Amino acid sequence: MNNSSRKFTFAILGLLASLAAVGATAVPAYACTCNTINVSQGSSLGSPITLTSNPTVMTSTVSLESGSFGSGNDWVYVSITGITPGWTVTVTSADTVTTISSTQIIVGPFGPSSTSFPYTVTVTAPLVSSTSGQFTINAQPSQSGTHYDSVGVSCAPVTVYLKTSP
Repeated sequence: MNNSSRKFTFAILGLLASLAAVGATAVPAYACTCNTINVSQGSSLGSPITLTSNPTVMTSTVSLESGSFGSGNDWVYVSITGITPGWTVTVTSADTVTTISSTQIIVGPFGPSSTSFPYTVTVTAPLVSSTSGQFTINAQPSQSGTHYDSVGVSCAPVTVYLKTSP
């Protein structure tokens, strides 16, 4: 191998080492995966939750992948969207660190062994019998406890279907 071939080989190896080092620092240390949103009352398009009191309080949970949180990725942003007009829906949790609005909270912090947290959804229905409504619960890992700063994998949103009693 001559000198120009050696210089070219070392240049290529140096370039590959630089690319490997840059690629290694770009990968986050933790995946922060949100697994499922659970609504204890159950709901589906064919079987909505019938509200017998007004307001109705639903206690539910968001399940997280065990050990998926790490340094700097310790919170979960929970939001309620798609609320049927005329209905009022709020979300709260004993683990809330920041209330952004009545439909948006940040909960945590969570450690490496955290697997779920409880939250409460309060629904106030219109005062009309046999009225249908719905809302969607969203949960995403956040790398901030003061504002939503997306990191990791979000939970699949859950739409909750409702109706008032006749």
